Amino acid sequence: MRGCANRQVTSHDYAEVGNVLEVVLPDDTRVTYEVDPRGRRVLEHVG
Repeated sequence: MRGCANRQVTSHDYAEVGNVLEVVLPDDTRVTYEVDPRGRRVLEHVG
């Protein structure tokens, strides 16, 4: 594809119910989330 030489990708990992559990950014930074029993994000870990 033209103009995509520096293409960067962000990936997402989801739980069965659709909550985002982890995101991996183009610089390989991982962001993980913890959810409570109601499915609400309650904690974020970056690193």
